[in-house]
Amino acid sequence: MLFPSVILGLLLGLDSYRDLLNARDAALIPAMVPLVAVALTVGLFEAVFFYGWLQLRFEEAFGVIPSLLLASLAYNLY
Repeated sequence: MLFPSVILGLLLGLDSYRDLLNARDAALIPAMVPLVAVALTVGLFEAVFFYGWLQLRFEEAFGVIPSLLLASLAYNLY
């Protein structure tokens, strides 16, 4: 299940940033570096905190289905 998720994530990421990747203006790329750095940092935080820590704690306490619902509720509140 990991391989299809990685492929889908790469395809969606490339689609999201296609304008950035196709930019011909060299001044645009340095201006986008902070935005890309923040996007990667936030994505890492979300993956580690919500799915790697919070959802596992909810799963230990309440089971699989309630943990998915609680983790998604917490993510939506975030």
